Amino acid sequence: MKSKRGAAALVLLGLLAPFPAAAEGAGLQWTGGLRVRQEILPNVYYFDGNENDRNWIRYRTRAGLRCRPWEEHTFEIRLVNEFRKIVEPDTDVDYDEVVIDRLSWAWRRGGETPLTLTLGRQDIIWNDGFLMLEGHPFDGSRTMYQNALRLQVESARGYWEAALMVNPKRDPWVVAGDEERALSEADEKAIALRFRERRGFEIALIGKGEDDPDGAAPDRTVWTAALRRERPAAGRPLFFTELALQRQAWGGESDYAFAYQLALRRHLPWRIRADAGFFYYSGDESMGGFRAPFGGWPKWSDLYIYTLIGEEGVAAWRNISAPHAGVSRPIGSRVGARVHGYYFLAPEPDWEDRGVLTVSSLTFRFLPGWTGHLLWEWLRAGSYPEGQEADAHFLRWQLNYDIP
Repeated sequence: MKSKRGAAALVLLGLLAPFPAAAEGAGLQWTGGLRVRQEILPNVYYFDGNENDRNWIRYRTRAGLRCRPWEEHTFEIRLVNEFRKIVEPDTDVDYDEVVIDRLSWAWRRGGETPLTLTLGRQDIIWNDGFLMLEGHPFDGSRTMYQNALRLQVESARGYWEAALMVNPKRDPWVVAGDEERALSEADEKAIALRFRERRGFEIALIGKGEDDPDGAAPDRTVWTAALRRERPAAGRPLFFTELALQRQAWGGESDYAFAYQLALRRHLPWRIRADAGFFYYSGDESMGGFRAPFGGWPKWSDLYIYTLIGEEGVAAWRNISAPHAGVSRPIGSRVGARVHGYYFLAPEPDWEDRGVLTVSSLTFRFLPGWTGHLLWEWLRAGSYPEGQEADAHFLRWQLNYDIP
């Protein structure tokens, strides 16, 4: 029954998605799109001796409506379905749930101090997603929403933001399918505050409570305070540095952890852009393992989020550090190329070698709304953790259509 309902909803979404968007300024607009991607992972699951290699095709369909009945008010709803055909190991297709990906009301006030108040399911992204991007790391690439009340204010001094978030471990609002899919480790409640002043200095605070309804993990409270300094300027390097300090408390115990990132970008002749940087997430020996509040996504590597499953869980960036550098360049007006390298290390217990990763990609822009890319990641196996006996690879092609 689940597969039939999921298939029927998927067909409905697919029929809705290609409708043309309304003219600019109209009160009603279609939103949505279709994405198809194949991912091949030779030896990425090194910790699973029975199934080292994986190969699957993902199909994601989204369709919704955006309504603006009055100048200051916007209502939005969007449904999404993503299912996989697993080629290796060969598995029957499960069309998965159809869920509400966006359900929100936004009130915007202009003037000298613009203000936006948003209530409902919405995507919340801070900067490059170091601390805030992914609300549901176990959900794969299907959704990233937060159930939130969010206030954003711009003033002469800078930008202010406050959000209250409530994300259950399992989604109670499944349109078709079942409600058994875990989206995160626990039921989560969080408060997030930040201020960014005009010169590029930012301060943030995130408090998060985790309560596992299944009792598999202890209740946990995590407070994360962060400082960020950014210097964007035309014709000069883009530089930013960010430090996050964290206190964790669970079961009568407590610990401290931290994470850090540094990046420098420089535009060179012949339209070449050079990037270099360094990041660090603390481990579990000299201090606690860092728990990114909402940073469980492939920020540094698509390949490596899967290898982390054998340690702390998918996209659990802990006890890992790397210097990295790369270059990128447009090829014509519709193609972009990028090559980037990372030297992964495990700071705990003794800065062991996690391997060298190279990331190569080509991105494409076709007709309006159509994009795609080719991605190849190659990890030269390191000595940490044990069990990596061969180099790992991650290959992906993707074709994406979004209603303009």
